[in-house]
Formats: sequence, C-alpha cells, structure tokens
Amino acid sequence: MAKQTLDQVERSLKRWHSRLKRAVKAIDKLERTRRRLLKAEADFPIKNAPEPKAGTPKPVETLSESCDRIVTETIMSHNPSPDLDIPTFLRRTPTARTQSDAEIVAELQASINERKRRKSAGRIAAMKAKQSGETKTMPLSGKAALAKIAASN
Repeated sequence: MAKQTLDQVERSLKRWHSRLKRAVKAIDKLERTRRRLLKAEADFPIKNAPEPKAGTPKPVETLSESCDRIVTETIMSHNPSPDLDIPTFLRRTPTARTQSDAEIVAELQASINERKRRKSAGRIAAMKAKQSGETKTMPLSGKAALAKIAASN
C-alpha cells in the first residue's frame, strides 16, 4: 500500500463522514416510514392480509423506539422510581430549608438592602449637588486649593 499524505487522509475522512451522515439519515427516514406504515396498518387492517401465526415473535423494536417508550413510560408513571427522586438538599420547597439556610438568606438580603441604601444616598447627594450648582463650579487651583486642603485637615 502506498504511503498517504496528511492531505489525502483528511480528504478521505471528510468524504467518508459525509457518506456516514447520509447513511444514518436514510436509515432514520426508513425507520420513520416503517413506523408510519405499521401504525396505518394497525389502524386500518388490509383486507385479505395473511394472519400472523401464533408462534410468530413480535416485530423487533429499534433502539430509538425502545428509548422513546421507556422515556414515555417514566414520564407518564405517577409513581417514579426512588432513584429518580430529587434529593432533599436540592428541593426548592420551604420545608427543605434549614436554619443555616435562613441565616444565609437573611445575610444576603441585608447586604442587598445595604447596597440599595448606599446607592440611593449617592443618588440623592448627586441630585442635591446638581440643584445647588456645585457641579457647575470650576475646581479650585493654586492658593485657594491649598487653603481648602489646610482647612479640611
């Protein structure tokens, strides 16, 4: 066998991947058609159709059909299996909250309220400065700035 280059291998892989995708899509389409025909036949049996023999096994279920059936049965059942039950620490019911959860919630709410209070105080101070005209005054420079700094200390 001749030695292949990387480019040849990549082109070959691309070609086979596209063929694989086309084959999978064709198989899915045929399975859907088969299910549709079986359903139509079950709803409206064909006259003079041969009766199935007593020893004939049921048609083999495809993987997608069996998965669909299992998921549907699980969802529709009113009594889910215990391994699918939600653990208590993940439940969002008020009864599942413990004392430490209540303390954490109170702490978070207090920090949120403090942030809101500081934000509103800053907004009120900015509005008062705007109304008094402080935002339009020129900044101090030179001797006036030095005098202001010395007065604040």
